[in-house]
Amino acid sequence: MQPPFRSCPAVVPLDAARAALPSAEPGWVFWDAGSERLDCVIAVQPNPMAGTLARQALCDALGALGPPYTVAIAVDDAVQLNGAVVGSVSLENPPDAAVDLVVVHVAVADPMDEAPGLHPDRTVLYEEGFPPEVDGKTVLDTFLRHLLSHAYRAEEASMR
Repeated sequence: MQPPFRSCPAVVPLDAARAALPSAEPGWVFWDAGSERLDCVIAVQPNPMAGTLARQALCDALGALGPPYTVAIAVDDAVQLNGAVVGSVSLENPPDAAVDLVVVHVAVADPMDEAPGLHPDRTVLYEEGFPPEVDGKTVLDTFLRHLLSHAYRAEEASMR
C-alpha cells in the first residue's frame, strides 16, 4: 500500500515534480490550488492502472461535492461534468524514474469568460452549480481521499 500523502505546495506543480523526481517517493503531492483551478501532480509507484484509478477518484470526488444529479465521467484523459470537459487526469512515465506521475487539472471557475454558454464543450465547477465554498483545495482534499480508497481496494483485490 502506498504511504500517506506528503504535501509539497508548489507554484508550478509539474515542473516542481519533475525537478524532485530523483528524490521523490510514492505519495508525494505537488499542488497549486485556489478559487479558479486545481493543478496537482502525485508521485505513485509505477502502475499502469494509476491513471484509471485517479480518473475514477476525481469523478467520484466531483460527484460527492457537486449538486444532486451531477454526472462526472472520464473519457480518455478528459474528465467530463454533465457532458462538458472540466479537467483532465493523465499518467506520465518519466524515463529512469522510480515513480510515475499522475497529473491532474480541474477548472473551478473562469472569471474571464463573460459568455460561458458559447463554449458547450467545456465547463467549470461554478457553472455547473457547485457551491462557492468548493474551491481547488476542497477538490484536492476530496480527490485524494477517494484516490486512497480506490488504491486500497485495488490492492486488496490483487491480493486475492
